[in-house]
Amino acid sequence: MNYLRFELTKILMLIAIAAAAGYFFENFLLFFLLALAINFAINLYEISRLEFWLSKKNTKNPLPTEQLGKFWGSIAEKAFQEPNESEDTTTSPISFRNKTKNSLIVKKKVFAQAGTGTLMINEHDDVVWCNSEIEALLDFSYSELSSKNINNIIKDKRFSDYLDSQKYNRPLRSNAPNSDNKVFEYQAIVFSEEDRLIIVRDITQLDRLESMRKDFVGNLSHELRTPITVIQGYSEALLDNLDDVDAKWKKPLKQMHQSAIRMKNLIKDLLLLSSLETETPTGQRDDVHLHALLHEITGDTQQVFTKKNHNYSIDCERNIYITGDRSELYSAFSNLLSNAAKYTPKGGKIDIRTASSQAFFDIEIIDDGIGIDIQHIPRLTERFYRVSESRTTDTGGTGLGLAIVKHVLARHNGELQIHSHIGLGSRFVCRLPKSRVTESEKSFKQNFNEALEETNLPQNNTAL
Repeated sequence: MNYLRFELTKILMLIAIAAAAGYFFENFLLFFLLALAINFAINLYEISRLEFWLSKKNTKNPLPTEQLGKFWGSIAEKAFQEPNESEDTTTSPISFRNKTKNSLIVKKKVFAQAGTGTLMINEHDDVVWCNSEIEALLDFSYSELSSKNINNIIKDKRFSDYLDSQKYNRPLRSNAPNSDNKVFEYQAIVFSEEDRLIIVRDITQLDRLESMRKDFVGNLSHELRTPITVIQGYSEALLDNLDDVDAKWKKPLKQMHQSAIRMKNLIKDLLLLSSLETETPTGQRDDVHLHALLHEITGDTQQVFTKKNHNYSIDCERNIYITGDRSELYSAFSNLLSNAAKYTPKGGKIDIRTASSQAFFDIEIIDDGIGIDIQHIPRLTERFYRVSESRTTDTGGTGLGLAIVKHVLARHNGELQIHSHIGLGSRFVCRLPKSRVTESEKSFKQNFNEALEETNLPQNNTAL
């Protein structure tokens, strides 16, 4: 009930009674002042009762609301009532700490019964709590530990680096510290300002199934490559002698040849993706001259898409070198530039730019093509994902290009970022760590040889 409205109504009633009495006794001012004095006296009495209750420090005793009146009683009751669960606990630090503590206890009980190996570490990486499942997984007893530091329990450098990186958006897969035949997945979660939660799962069976799938795809691709090559070879031979072929078979022969080429490209991409997924990085550390590599890829793309007459530009310093596998980097940048050419209309513009920051080095491929709806961007690097069936049919894509790019960059400690809007074109950013980039002045002979090689590439519509 709104007691302020009640108080105002009471005052108006007193004034009305005073007005009626003043009119009857022909002395309105006297009765009006008398009504105000009575109202003031009642409020003064109620306030004095509240002050007396507070001065006696009887806050543990029930509030004497019946002696305070409805107005002052309701104010005092609201001022001293306990905050409910829906109120902001930041206004009561003690209450907030108590609730946080209770919440942690509840969550620990939940994780203790979750059936997944879970432990909690503090800011010093010491284990402060764990459940029985994690003790069984890592083969230790919490009560018998001489050192509770997590790095003494999980002796794995990759795990230590993962923990120190504080980048927990993705889990870490690694061999079990107590057995090379098992594979564990570690997921760190920031639990509070001081604590982090580590969830450990045994994914050995899942890892084996994934390895079997990858091996199957690789073996199947190898087996298919030979017959597809034979079909392509015979179809090319027939097309070379098309005049000797019956007219009704000319179109089917062309379709067969195109399908054979598309299947061969698909098998090639499947084999490459399979090798990227299953093989560990070769450790090959070429000093790849970035400008020469981009110029070579641009020339190759121009030859494939000659009819589209695109305008290419390369904005890259000539003294930049990237440490990595040249063939893999060629495959990644070539896929991106090929995609840009496929989805950019005739006469469109494709820019290749580089940008450097304190921690990263970006290679950007920008086009003014048809663009991609933002809802599709998170899934573009999935294998065989199609924005629409018509796109793949029209361009002859395999649906594996961006998956290959993602894996190549991951093997070079980088990542792929995609920005696009329908009708406004797309921007693909290959972000590499600065540690993989060096600036070096080459000898005159080397620069001369590279310039000579570049002059042999198609120069029309290319700005360097």
